Parts: sequence; C-alpha cells; structure tokens
Amino acid sequence: GGSTDIALIQKRGITGVKMMAMGGRAFTKGLAAHFKKTLRDAEQMKLDFADGIGVSEAKAVIDNDIQIWLDALLIALNDLKKGQPLPPHIAICGGGSGLPGIIEALRSEKVINSGLFKHAPEVTLLEPKHIYGIEDPKEFLIGPQDVTPKSIAYQASLYQNQTKRMIGGASIG
Repeated sequence: GGSTDIALIQKRGITGVKMMAMGGRAFTKGLAAHFKKTLRDAEQMKLDFADGIGVSEAKAVIDNDIQIWLDALLIALNDLKKGQPLPPHIAICGGGSGLPGIIEALRSEKVINSGLFKHAPEVTLLEPKHIYGIEDPKEFLIGPQDVTPKSIAYQASLYQNQTKRMIGGASIG
C-alpha cells in the first residue's frame, strides 16, 4: 500500500485518525531506486527479504527507510496526542508491517523515549486469525496484508441479510 493509516482508539471508539503517505510501497520504491530495478523486481526483492531471502542485499536500504517511516509515524502520533499520553498499544497490519525491523522499530528506545506514551507500547502484528466472526476455511487469507480484506468481508457479512446480494462489500439491489 501507499499509506500508513492510524486510528486512535479509546474507550472502544475512534477518537482520532491520521494518514501518512508512506506505506509498504515506499520500501519497494526505495529498493527500486537503490538497486536500479523495476518496481516489480523490487517488490519481489522486498517480499524475499520479508521471507528471509536476500537479506544482506536489501537490509541496509530497508533499515534506512524504516527509520524514515518511523520518524513520520512519530510526527503523526504526536498530532493525535493532544496533551495526553497515547494508549500503550500499537496494532499494525498490511504487507509492509511484516518486514523485518518494523516491529523492532516500534519497540525501540526512539519510540519509548518519544514522550508519546506513558509506558513502552505493546506492539501486535495483526493477522487474519485476529479477525473473528468470519470464516476462511480454505485459508485464502493468511498474512498481515490480508487483515483489511478479511475485515471488509466481515463487515459485508453483517449487512448480508439486509440486502438481496452482496458484491465485494458493496450492496446491490
């Protein structure tokens, strides 16, 4: 994806949202620029890196981009702070969230000492198994990039009985 979306949840409700125009695609573009590869080849390189293949080639580039992403994230979180410490839990999902180094960055001293949280935040990488209420018996949705589609499918299922038919989460008829 091309963005990182942030929702501040307090007392079971959304109290703030932010969007940063830097997501998994930024890591792909960084690899493409550094190694002079097509976006398709750079995407494969990123996926291989996430799977532990070709680590030495991509690590320095991705680690640098993670620090840029983290700086942008801390600025966005600061905008949501509004004088109060943020809740000490960060849940992330999406294709880029599975990159080695993302979780570690969110648990880093830079985040802990940012003044945004009263305590070191707990970080959870959301997976489709965390989205309950909708079945996936053939296990089509298996990675952190599949949390959003499964969440949309769940929401669509809530409305299924209210409409004649559902297509891709949109009500027809």
